[in-house]
Amino acid sequence: MKCRRGVPSEIISWRRAILNDIPAIEFLKSDTGDIANALYRQRNINKLIENSFYPIVQCDPNGQLISFTVCDTFPNIPSVPSFFWTDWLHSTYRMVGANPRNTFFIHYMLWLSNHSENFLYVLLTTIFKEFLFLEHVFIVKPPNVEFPDLYNGYFIPVLPFGLEKVDYNSVQTLFVCLRTSLLRSLPIRIAFKEEFNTISLFLQHDINILHTKSKSLMNFEFIFGKEKKILICESEGKIVGVMVLNLEVNLDFFNEYFELAPYRAAFRSIPDRDYCILNISTDFLPFSLLKLFTRVTPKILSNIKQELYLCHRNSLSVNSMIVREANVNDLSSIVNFLKNAYEFNKIYQDINRSLVLSNEFQCFLLMVGSKIEGVSLIDSEGSEEYFHLYFDLQNFTSFKFRENKNNFIIKHFILNPAYQIHSQFFIRDIMRILDTSCLFYLYSELSQTQNNTITVLENLTPVKPKKKHLLIFEEKYRSRPFSLHFTNLGLCGFTKFHLNIVIVVVGASRTALSFLQNLIFGSSSSYIIYNNLICVTPHGYDFIDGTEEDVKSLLFPIRDNTGKKHESMLSLQIYVNFIYGLMTKINRSEKYIVVNNEVTVKYDYLILTCGLQYSPPMPQAMESSKDQCRKFHKSSLARFLFRVEPKIKNEPKSPLNLFIINSVTDAKTSLHSLKSLMEQLNTNVEQKIVVYGHNLHVFLLINALIKLGVPGEIIVFVEPFPPKESKVTVFNDSNVDEKVLDSVKKLKVHYYQKYFLHDWSISSEYITSITFRSNYKEKKIKMKIFIRLKPCSEAGLVYDGRLIINNRFKTNDDYIYAAGPFTKYSRRYYAYQQDHLHYNSSEIGEKGEVLITGLPKMENGYFRLHLDPQGFVVSLTCLSKNEIDYVNLSSVLGLHEKLLNNLLLRYDLGLIPDLFEYFREPWTQAIFHEKFPLLSQQNHKAFDKNINESVEVNFVESIIQKLIRNRWQALPESLKRKIESEFIDSSIEKEIKDNLLGFLEFYKGDFSKYAIPSTLSKLLYD
Repeated sequence: MKCRRGVPSEIISWRRAILNDIPAIEFLKSDTGDIANALYRQRNINKLIENSFYPIVQCDPNGQLISFTVCDTFPNIPSVPSFFWTDWLHSTYRMVGANPRNTFFIHYMLWLSNHSENFLYVLLTTIFKEFLFLEHVFIVKPPNVEFPDLYNGYFIPVLPFGLEKVDYNSVQTLFVCLRTSLLRSLPIRIAFKEEFNTISLFLQHDINILHTKSKSLMNFEFIFGKEKKILICESEGKIVGVMVLNLEVNLDFFNEYFELAPYRAAFRSIPDRDYCILNISTDFLPFSLLKLFTRVTPKILSNIKQELYLCHRNSLSVNSMIVREANVNDLSSIVNFLKNAYEFNKIYQDINRSLVLSNEFQCFLLMVGSKIEGVSLIDSEGSEEYFHLYFDLQNFTSFKFRENKNNFIIKHFILNPAYQIHSQFFIRDIMRILDTSCLFYLYSELSQTQNNTITVLENLTPVKPKKKHLLIFEEKYRSRPFSLHFTNLGLCGFTKFHLNIVIVVVGASRTALSFLQNLIFGSSSSYIIYNNLICVTPHGYDFIDGTEEDVKSLLFPIRDNTGKKHESMLSLQIYVNFIYGLMTKINRSEKYIVVNNEVTVKYDYLILTCGLQYSPPMPQAMESSKDQCRKFHKSSLARFLFRVEPKIKNEPKSPLNLFIINSVTDAKTSLHSLKSLMEQLNTNVEQKIVVYGHNLHVFLLINALIKLGVPGEIIVFVEPFPPKESKVTVFNDSNVDEKVLDSVKKLKVHYYQKYFLHDWSISSEYITSITFRSNYKEKKIKMKIFIRLKPCSEAGLVYDGRLIINNRFKTNDDYIYAAGPFTKYSRRYYAYQQDHLHYNSSEIGEKGEVLITGLPKMENGYFRLHLDPQGFVVSLTCLSKNEIDYVNLSSVLGLHEKLLNNLLLRYDLGLIPDLFEYFREPWTQAIFHEKFPLLSQQNHKAFDKNINESVEVNFVESIIQKLIRNRWQALPESLKRKIESEFIDSSIEKEIKDNLLGFLEFYKGDFSKYAIPSTLSKLLYD
């Protein structure tokens, strides 16, 4: 067979097709759609993209689509079931060598006619290179349809058995393109020692694959040393590939640092070097060879920046590999395969129930020859509507375009580790046999059998739970909150990019967890896996049990909708290795940190997200030793603290009745100690519990003490307000301040304002009395317990009150990043006012409107909404005895009052007696939706278009020009009416309406109150 070869320069990239490509694909359809529809029949592009295994597009240098191709794992013949095509192919065409592992069928193809001569070669070679085990690509030509000429150089016809002499245009004909016709198998041989110079030059040439440290070893001994073999691959007499094989393997080293236990049985079964091991650095970028290797998980704290990959000889033999449904006769073989599995009895009971007792589950086997190498149990009871409601599945699949609405859940998935590279094929063929396009997997921390199934997760995509829903679980899910993992045919068709770089995150603050969540659940989660995520924190991952959840709600301000159930639905421990301890040292030159002065943890990138921490207080009377520091310039002070403080070995111990709360674990321990000390207090009202600080935590703590049964009269609240750095009250609202302090006094709590810690007396490691001073008075208090809540921050890099970062979160070290409240921008950005803006928004927007409903003492609560002069919401203050919907209300910040159903006009007309009730009305559902900001971004882009075809200026630029001509003064009413008229006459208004209707239609499962077109048409039809 003759092929046209050569890679055309017009085609520079290919990628997965997405729904946003549909307009460009429709353009291709207008060009070559008639040919495609005759050959492949008329198809819905939306459904093809959503339900197919491998939909791809090719692009030119300008990003214009050149072709659109859809490949799948079964023929596009409606009468042939997807699970039965192999028998049909063998009986009709006698194609014995084709099977689901090595065969694709083209279901649809469009292209630009002016690229007909060159796009197909690149397309087919791309497909074969992407799928290493692919041998055949088929096209099924219907009868009486002429086969297009552009395929003739690549596909050869295969006529039905018994009709070999008939014209292939008159019958249904199978056309096949073979891998060997496009990609030649190159000869491989053992290298000779005389070829050393040629080989060394070749190895040094590709700096992207060869590590820098290896270059220094490019000598004769390194390449042709003892116990080494060199394989070279040649093309037209030139070396195009080199593999250096070391026959001497240090198994003790690998056993010490990597989890090789799952592979030991396989090692014993074929001991004569049937394994190939590849050891690379973590900062290597993945390359094609790794598709044939299985990554071995490093042991915890292995502390080597190396990755181990393993390949078994049998895993490369796929001609006899099939997936089929199990039957009763397979039970003994399944038991033999699973005998060493964790929780074998539970797995066996489920499999036995599915094969013998009932059809509750479906069992599938991965067979290699006659031997079982994988077992999977599938549950058919999956509520996709429920999953869509509580998880962000819309990011990966559109229920609207799903052809097969059957839902299946992976119950068990056990695979021989040597065949892990075929796990994706195992999953996709299960979907083919089930005739479904997606699979779900529910991971619960309470399940003990999932240690076997965890290997399947690298082929699944984690789905982030929605925050803005009350997590009311269905009955069957209520007892065990779960994290959801998902895959469909489209995700199975594309190889995930494994990044082995070691990312160490210090601290488990909200910033740290948000960063980790964005790596794991972000937009790249469907094609990137981070293999080495480490989080160093003193107490590990919080919210493990119900008591800690209660402590969190008592002592920590609610900032989002996270909690025990939400954290269980994330299951970060699957992807992140949590190390318990404190970072005590950073070695920047060798790139490692020290934890608890003992354990070293190496990193490629270090992320510091410690947050602001509470520290033991320093009474003013004890600060004389640091007076000399205040004489230095700030930069000198930073150097002084960095160099001198770590050398202090004998730091004074913190008093035993001084409590510092920085985490949920600290809070739980402190409350337990408080209860013990309270038992000692009895009725001695002279000994007090002193709470000292100026922040929201103070009021939460007082509330917690009262709920623990502490009498108000023994609590002393000392507020060092106003501190030097701020003149703003905690609640930033005089009405709320008055109400809260009034409530504190009613509890008989002693309250002292504008007092600062001066001195304390210590006896037997306990503080016995404490002295506070104001500008005019001094107060000495006998006490039993002292709780101090005032933040401070520490760091060891460039430091100026806080850790210095740039606008990309980078410190002065290229491999260390930082974020959160303990950081600040460099002074050269002049961004110090950002903090001021954050904490003093009401002062900056004094000229705006303030909308208030209720009073602090009223039953329905107090609600204060502040608008800036332009009508945007800049702050909300709510005080109520009832539960406040803080997650949804926070979505209002930054929105314009017009978008809030003409909020200001309705308020002025007296139509809003209660803002709490106003934001509970059904019209707010869309605004409170998590994806509403994306709709806003989409609408903003509409204003970038030209007003009309005759004017080469967009709408925003037109308004700016009018403002410039008016010297940036308020526009007259006549000019405003003209702008409104231009807006109505343009296509922008229609596009915004279409965007809104499309948004409501796409998420209609979340919106039950909106009368969208599809809902109205259904009502009219009924």
